[in-house]
Order: sequence, then C-alpha cells, then structure tokens
Amino acid sequence: MIAPCESVSKSFLPAIKAATALELVNTHRLSQMRAADNLGVTQAQISKYVAGKFSDEIKALASSEQVQNIGRELANLIANNAGEKNINQATCAFCSSFNNHDSCYFIHLKAISDAIKGGATQ
Repeated sequence: MIAPCESVSKSFLPAIKAATALELVNTHRLSQMRAADNLGVTQAQISKYVAGKFSDEIKALASSEQVQNIGRELANLIANNAGEKNINQATCAFCSSFNNHDSCYFIHLKAISDAIKGGATQ
C-alpha cells in the first residue's frame, strides 16, 4: 500500500525545494552553498535545480503556480532569517494544504499506477 504522504514526500517536497532553491539563488542571490545549507541538500543538488536537471514530474510540479508561491514564501522566510522553527512550521502548513488539494490525490494515483506497472513487469 502506498500512503498519500509517501507520494507527496517523493514528489511535492522535492518540487518545493527546487522552487525554493531557484528563488534563493536567482532572486535573493544566495550562493548555491548557502542555499544548500538552508534547504538541507548538497550544493550539487542546488546546481541540478538551477540547471533544470531533475525529473519531468518534479519540473511540472515546481513550475505550478501553487508550488512557485510556496517556494517564494519559503525563500523569503529563509532570506529574512525567520528561523528554522518558523520555516519548518510554514513547510508543514504548505504540505498540509497540499494534502487537502486535488493535486495530492492525482500524485497519489500516479504513484499507485506506477507501482502496479512496476510490479507487473517484475
């Protein structure tokens, strides 16, 4: 069984990190290293986000208006030194709102479909 949270954590959260990373580097002019430190990823991952080298699914989500807005808001919190607790609370609130959104349901259905297809070919 694949839980909706599992689907979201594999797609939605990386898309948020990609959108936030792009905002931090391009708008707030943080170095890739500083952006990586703030997002808990490596500088190499930030470089991939900046170069657009991530999955089509993550690209589609990261370019959605909803995720762009979340990335912008999180980047603003990070750039303004809002503190880890406030940033984590905002991230959880965004994830919860996404969990109640139709997009979460479609991500979950796709994950189940992919799992079934993968199981059928093994």
